[in-house]
Amino acid sequence: MSNNLAIIFGGPSPEHDISILTGLQTSRVLSSKNKVLNIYWSRDNRWFLVDNNLESKDFIDDNSIFKKELNVRLDSNPGFYYKKKKIDISLIINSCHGGPGEDGTLQSLLDLLEIKYSGPSISTSQLCMDKYAFFTLMSKNNIPVLDTHLISETNKPDFQGPYILKPRFGGSSIGVELVHDYQ
Repeated sequence: MSNNLAIIFGGPSPEHDISILTGLQTSRVLSSKNKVLNIYWSRDNRWFLVDNNLESKDFIDDNSIFKKELNVRLDSNPGFYYKKKKIDISLIINSCHGGPGEDGTLQSLLDLLEIKYSGPSISTSQLCMDKYAFFTLMSKNNIPVLDTHLISETNKPDFQGPYILKPRFGGSSIGVELVHDYQ
């Protein structure tokens, strides 16, 4: 069994850029004692093996960093492949934020590829991405949480603002707003 760690970062999410920062920082920390591979997940769902010495600014306008495109194979020998060679990975550190990196999508793919990964399972990821379902689970198990209400055109709050509005699905901070009245 290999000891190759891989960091996946990026992804087709509004939190793509912060994921790049998280992935690069994770890679730097882990590279001091491990062999680390950096896998960049592009906004258009392509995968690239990228150098460990990149900076976040390199992902803005330097297309030369995307030389090693990976393929995903779901056959009898599943995995990430560069050209025709399978990439040897013992564990993937998921550094993606929001959307498919946190909602169980990436976890599903990694399960199909038979690659171990950090973080929650598919079902736990799905549950945690749904903010109201997670609130309900925590409150029903007597874990202290802030009071939460589902808001819609037909289900308006029956208490005075201000309100902190947060999308039910999504990352931790995208779309959060403080509003003083509900209109």
